[in-house]
Amino acid sequence: GLLMILSGLLAYRSEQQARRQHQIHERLWQDRQTGLLSRSALEHDLQDPALLKSAGDGPPCFLTIVTLRLLERQRAFLPDGEIAQLFQAACEAVKHHPGSGPRVRCYRASETRLAAILTRCGDGPGRKVMGGKEPDPDQDRLLLHELQSSVSAAIQQQFQGLLRDDDIVVTGQRLRPGTAGATILQSHGFGEIVAAEAGSSTRLIEASDASQVRQASAIRDALSQLRSEDIDLHVQPILLLANPGQFGLEVLIRFRTPLLQEQP
Repeated sequence: GLLMILSGLLAYRSEQQARRQHQIHERLWQDRQTGLLSRSALEHDLQDPALLKSAGDGPPCFLTIVTLRLLERQRAFLPDGEIAQLFQAACEAVKHHPGSGPRVRCYRASETRLAAILTRCGDGPGRKVMGGKEPDPDQDRLLLHELQSSVSAAIQQQFQGLLRDDDIVVTGQRLRPGTAGATILQSHGFGEIVAAEAGSSTRLIEASDASQVRQASAIRDALSQLRSEDIDLHVQPILLLANPGQFGLEVLIRFRTPLLQEQP
């Protein structure tokens, strides 16, 4: 009898621990404000080999991130419910696009960014990739432009103000099996920086984005640390013969630091 009581107590304790772990898991995996999956869930899913496995002869899946830049200037003035509606509207716009696939997962990647993993992997209408060949980057760029238009239209229906051209930015990249989730998100972050600096509303993430961002950062650092001896300054007057009282100056600056000398 005593053994049965002890066994029952252990089973009850184990059940309670499992229930608490499940509740903690749900809190970590779901964003409370929007009801979408959380960034923790995104990082977990990017590590899922089954999710990133090619389907048949199709290419790997696609990660797209929608940045709601309007929230950067409006978030303090919007109630939580309206912010949640904007995220839900963006998610639904991505889900209903024919190029997204039947099983789209939406995540709140940050305060202003919605992430979505597209599962059709390029086999949408007009985008069929045959024989396992790599998809055409131009098709991926077209998909990003279409998603940007769809999300912008959906957000405009929910948002009372007038959207600016750069209020909705959509970036995307193909997911390669074996790539760490942290690496995927880091490379995506570099691409988002490039898109922001270029003032572009869409960008297909490229391998060169990281080096481009690092080079731009190095140039900014070099410019901020310039000393007077690092610059050659040449001034040439420009005279107007018809009116000698008017003149201008042509200024030529040459940098002596090697990094800046290499820039066009």
